[in-house]
Amino acid sequence: MRLVYPTQLNKWKSTALQGLPSLFEEKDSLAALKASHEEQLNKLYAEIGRLTTQLSWLEKKSGQLFK
Repeated sequence: MRLVYPTQLNKWKSTALQGLPSLFEEKDSLAALKASHEEQLNKLYAEIGRLTTQLSWLEKKSGQLFK
């Protein structure tokens, strides 16, 4: 049988007390991270659309395919 020393219990307690607030903040930060990711994804899709339009215009004007 192993004993748990009081110093080890104090370390666990302090670690738990430091980490507890982050358990409740994680949901908010996760939602913010997800929203940021969605915004970045939308910007990238818009950029792809813009570049595709420019490429089509260039192909049409030059009479060549850039592929």
